Amino acid sequence: YSYSFRARATDGDGNLGDWSPIITIDLKNPVVISEVAWAGTGADASDQWVELYNKSDNAVDLAGWHLISGTNTTNTFNVALEGIIESKGFLVIPKDATNSLGKNYLRLRAPNNRYVDAFYTPNAGLDASSFMVDGNRYSMERVSPYSFGSSVRNWLANVGATNTKGAQNSVYQRYTYYNHSFTANTTLKKSLSPYLFEGFNVQVFKGVTLTIEPGVVIKFFDRTSSLVVNGTLKAVGSETENIVFTSLVDDTPGQWLGIYFSPDSIASDLQHVVVRYGGAPLGFSPPGWQNAVWVDHCSINLANSTIENSDNRALMLQDSNSTVDNVKFLNNTASENAMNESKAIYVSGGSPTIKNSLFDNNRYGIFISGDAKPVIDNNNFINNTYPMLFGGQALPVFSNNQASGNSYNAIIVNENFSQNVTLQKDLPYLVQRRISVGENVTVTLQPGAIMEFSDTNCGLQIDGTLLAVGTAADPITFRPRSFEGSITAPGRWLGLRFTPASKNSDLEYVNISYAGAYAGNQANTDFSAGINVSQSAITLKNSIIQNNANNGLWLINSAPIIDGVQFLGQTVSTTLLGAKAIYINGGSPQISNSHFENNTYGMYVDLWHGPNGDIAATPDFSQGNTFSNNAISDTFLVPPLP
Repeated sequence: YSYSFRARATDGDGNLGDWSPIITIDLKNPVVISEVAWAGTGADASDQWVELYNKSDNAVDLAGWHLISGTNTTNTFNVALEGIIESKGFLVIPKDATNSLGKNYLRLRAPNNRYVDAFYTPNAGLDASSFMVDGNRYSMERVSPYSFGSSVRNWLANVGATNTKGAQNSVYQRYTYYNHSFTANTTLKKSLSPYLFEGFNVQVFKGVTLTIEPGVVIKFFDRTSSLVVNGTLKAVGSETENIVFTSLVDDTPGQWLGIYFSPDSIASDLQHVVVRYGGAPLGFSPPGWQNAVWVDHCSINLANSTIENSDNRALMLQDSNSTVDNVKFLNNTASENAMNESKAIYVSGGSPTIKNSLFDNNRYGIFISGDAKPVIDNNNFINNTYPMLFGGQALPVFSNNQASGNSYNAIIVNENFSQNVTLQKDLPYLVQRRISVGENVTVTLQPGAIMEFSDTNCGLQIDGTLLAVGTAADPITFRPRSFEGSITAPGRWLGLRFTPASKNSDLEYVNISYAGAYAGNQANTDFSAGINVSQSAITLKNSIIQNNANNGLWLINSAPIIDGVQFLGQTVSTTLLGAKAIYINGGSPQISNSHFENNTYGMYVDLWHGPNGDIAATPDFSQGNTFSNNAISDTFLVPPLP
C-alpha cells in the first residue's frame, strides 16, 4: 500500500500553521524472494543461491536493499544489493566464500531496514532434508509472488526437468495462497486465480468488503478451511464466467467447511457462483458447521448460482431473511451425521424467500424448522427423496411449486400443529404419521389444497379447529398417498378425527376418500371413518365422502350440520358392523340435501353408550336426502334395548 501524509502545527494559543507538503510513503513490495537453493541442486550440493523477482511494472533500484540470512540471531549471509532489477525481471544472488545461507531465517529488506519479504522457515529451522525429495536436492520455487513468502503452502520443490534459475518458476501462479484475514477492502482479481484458502483465519472483518471478480476460482485446502464473512462479500460473476468455491482436489463432498456469514455481516451479494464439495463437519457431539453456505442471523442475496455435491447441508438459513432466486441445488445427498443431515436448504427461523430454483437429486430439498416463515414460490423438485418438509411451528407460504420423479412428490408434514397456520394450494401435503391440531389452534386449508396420508398409521386429529373451505371448481382433497398412480382401496389411512376439545371446524367442498382404518385394534373408536366426530360439532357441506372403510362419517354424541354431501361407496368393513355412510351414535345431527349411493348402510342410528349411561340419537334427516343402491338399508334404526 501507499500512504500519504501531511502535517501542521498548533501553537500554545491554538493558532494553526500551514499544511506541510504531502509526503508519500510507498509500502508496496515490488521485489520478492522467488526461488531458493539452500541445499544446492542435484548437480552440485554447493550450488546455493537465492533468486529475486520484480513483480511490478516498473524497474526497481536496489540500492540500500539487503538480503540477510542467519542461524539463531547471527547473520551468516548479508548481501548489500545494488543495480537495477527490471520489471518482471530476475536477480540471482549466489553464495560466496564469505556468506552461507543460515538455518533460521532468510529475509529481504528495503532501505532503512524495512521488512519486505521472507522465505518460509519451520520452527526447527532449515536443513538439507527440507530441500530433498526421494533423496535428490531441489530448489524451492515460490508459487505466487502476490501472497506471503513466509507461508509454507507458497513454496514447492522444483522436481521438474526444467531449470528455472533466473527464469519464471515452473509453479508460477498455480494458486495464490491466503491464510490470513481481509482487514481492508480487497478485490480478488481473476489474473491471480485460482486462490487457495487455508484454515479458520481467512475472515472478512466487520465493515470490510471483499469483492471477487468474475471467473475467479477459490479453493479450500482441507476439511478445516473456510471463509468467514463478518463484513460484506461481493461475489458477482456473469453468465459466461462463474465464481467458483471448491476444494483443493475438487472431487468429493465434505472436503472443506464452507462459507459462513456471521450476524455482523451485511449486504452480501452472490450471483453466478458455484459452491461445491463443502459442508464438512467440525468437532464431535454434536459436530459444528456441516453447511457449505451458512447464513447466521443475517441476510444475503443468492441468485443465478449452483450449490452442489455438499456434505450434510448445502445452504443453512438460520434466522435469516435472505433471498434465494434461480439457484440450482444438485446432488446434495452425502452426510456423515447419524441423523442424516443431507439437505439442500435448511431453514431454521427467519423469513427467507426461495423462488425459481431447481432441486435435483437431494435427500431433502427444503427442510423447514422452528418458527420459520419462508416464502417458497415456483421451484422445481426432481429426483429428490423429500422435496420439502416443515415442522408444526413453521408458517411457510407455498405457491406454484412443481415436483416429479421424487420418492415423494409432496410436502412432508410430520409434526403436530402448535400454532395457527394456512396451507396453500401447492404440492400435496403428505402426513407420515398420526398428527394433531392443538387445542385453540386453527389450521386453514385454502381451496385446491391436497392432504395425503402415507399408510394406516397416519391420520389427522383435530383438538382445535380445521377450516377447509374449498370451492366447486377447486375442492380440498384428503386422500391416501397411494392414490397417486397406484391401486388403492378403502382403509388406506385413518381419517380425520374431531375430539371433544375441537370447536368451530368448517369443511365445505372437500373430498375425503379411502380412509377408515382403525387405530391399533378394532375396538378403538378414535378413527375407523373418513371423518370421526366425537362429542363435538362440525359443519360439513357440499362435499364428497367416498370409498372409506367402515364409516364415511362417524358421529359420536355429536351435533354437526351436514348439508349437500354425497356419500358414495362405503362398502368395506374391517370391524364387526357393516360399512356405513353415516354412523350415528347418540347426539342430534342435522342431515339435509345429501345423497347416499352404493353404501352397505346409508344411515345407521344407534344409542351412544356413554360413561354415564346410554344416550339416544335424535337426528334430523327429514329434508332433501336421497338414497340409491344401498345394499342393506338406506336408514337403519337400531331397536332400543329392552
